Amino acid sequence: MRRLILILPLLLLVVLPSCQWLPPWLRSLWPSPTASISPSIPPTISSPLATGSVPPPGPVEPAEIDIGPAGTMRMALTFDAGADPGYTKEILDICRKHKAPATFFLTGDWLEQNVEDAREMVLKGHALGNHCQTHLHLTPLEDEEVRSELQQMEDTCLRLVGHSTKPYFRAPFGERDGRILRLAAQEGYWHIYWTLDSLDWEMGHSTDWVKERVLTRLQDGAILLFHVSSPYTFQILDDLLDQMESKGYRIVPLADFLPLPTTS
Repeated sequence: MRRLILILPLLLLVVLPSCQWLPPWLRSLWPSPTASISPSIPPTISSPLATGSVPPPGPVEPAEIDIGPAGTMRMALTFDAGADPGYTKEILDICRKHKAPATFFLTGDWLEQNVEDAREMVLKGHALGNHCQTHLHLTPLEDEEVRSELQQMEDTCLRLVGHSTKPYFRAPFGERDGRILRLAAQEGYWHIYWTLDSLDWEMGHSTDWVKERVLTRLQDGAILLFHVSSPYTFQILDDLLDQMESKGYRIVPLADFLPLPTTS
């Protein structure tokens, strides 16, 4: 009897909070063990795929990266996402099959419409990059408008995915100048251009044409540009990665191609 008296308070602490018949004011007396965790915002994930050295947040020296170091048979895979969701799920499955890390440059508008796809990118170990909140031409904009495009996208990503896009930025349409690079650097971004544009965004080609264009232009240190909305890329990506591997190339995180993390 004495043992039952000792155990009874413990049982009440465990069982009563889950009893739906209790009035709300009484259930609220027991704090939920997960009350401080928002289920809608997953934590930032450190993946074994993303092994490169990324600088801490803050201003960086203006720079553009359009190719990585030669001599190691490495290439970086990048995808732009600014229109419809396209074939994101198929692309993620193929990257997982080949253990190929990628960087996805998202607009905030795209992210707001495809939150689960963006979260899946992070969960599978890929990096996210800033493609601006909207897909505007940046060079005609005022400084504050450019900063706003970058900041809005970063805020959107942190709010919906719980993950930063820094230090990766790619200007919509690839349109940038020295002023854009300087403004981006002040916000903590390096501009990521490309070595090889697959032209998968141009209509009127065939899957074989796009695949041949990429395979005949591969080079050590190349940053490859594709688009998640392309009707060609998801059909050829598996074979492309097979052929790259057979030629001795390795797909590495974009972080492996970044300059040393110096701050301004």
